[in-house]
Amino acid sequence: MAHSKLDKQIVAEISKYRTICLIHRYLYYVKSDPLISDQQYDVFERKLKALVTQHPSLAFEAENQAFCPINNVGSDNPEDYPRRIEQLAESLLTHKGDYGKSTVSNMSVLPCASSAK
Repeated sequence: MAHSKLDKQIVAEISKYRTICLIHRYLYYVKSDPLISDQQYDVFERKLKALVTQHPSLAFEAENQAFCPINNVGSDNPEDYPRRIEQLAESLLTHKGDYGKSTVSNMSVLPCASSAK
């Protein structure tokens, strides 16, 4: 199915917010070492919910679709997360002193969503 440039941007945004939510769930539930506040996490999850609600057909094409945080409760079992999410989360923990709090909260340190498999 051919997609417009806008559709591809929406898929990328959905992937990005899924990845962000999964990373922060992993840090919160598995590592017990959250890097952002619950309120900041809620902002990310609301953005994800809005995108998925507005574009349900595109949501199935985004990265980490099977692990969508808005469809599942948090888990402290590392096996419930894609391996790439664990790697990204561990990288953030390793370097959290190197990043300012605002950088971690806006996730500008994340690699592109397409590498979050």
